[in-house]
Amino acid sequence: LDAMHAETPIAFVAVLGDIAWGDGWPHAREALEALPVPWVPIQGDNPIQVGEEADFVVEFGEQLDGLATELDDWQRAPVPVEDPVYGESWLTNLSFTVDGVTFVGLDWNSRDTETVFGETPDLFDMPGGTLPFLEDSLADVAERDGLDARVITLTHMPMMHGPGFFTVDEQAELETRLVPYIDLLHANHSGHLHANADTVWEALGMEVVVTDATWDDANAVRVVDVAKTNLRVVTTHEVVEVPAR
Repeated sequence: LDAMHAETPIAFVAVLGDIAWGDGWPHAREALEALPVPWVPIQGDNPIQVGEEADFVVEFGEQLDGLATELDDWQRAPVPVEDPVYGESWLTNLSFTVDGVTFVGLDWNSRDTETVFGETPDLFDMPGGTLPFLEDSLADVAERDGLDARVITLTHMPMMHGPGFFTVDEQAELETRLVPYIDLLHANHSGHLHANADTVWEALGMEVVVTDATWDDANAVRVVDVAKTNLRVVTTHEVVEVPAR
């Protein structure tokens, strides 16, 4: 990434979840702190599944606080929040703007640690929850002048519907709540699936891009180029394998 940045400047790096758990926290933080650009950590499901949900905030809280001085329009939702199902959740929801494009980091990770549904997303549609944070972020963007397709969401759980993803009811709720902002939505960049994939949520007109994990096979990153026409934001992206040192 240093070499890539030296050749073509990188605005920031988004790390889309499952960054560390167990003994991995200090190693991950040390490696990320060596990056030459701002890096944005996104919560994944693995720390939650091993009971280390709050460790994410402990380990990366200083980084998240520091991003307020590095990225424009930085917002971070307060934690923890009262959850009617799980009691208390440390949801990591945030947003920022780079050159007129708003990025919204969203925590859809289920807090169910007892069943297979822990591998699926949850809307967290409650005060202080993820879906209201996304709605509020979109409403804020809509109040400002700018190009179409200028909102990109950053998540661990992909914003897709079907078995293993959002349920039929959750799909309907998302579409109802987000369709008013369809002209703003551009893409969702996500992880979780340990594969590279690219699809579209047709009802929302939103590209959904999944990038493979770096730690279990090839060490690869997805490089996203952002451009603009006179009407809208346009992106292209490619997976680049980074040789191990």
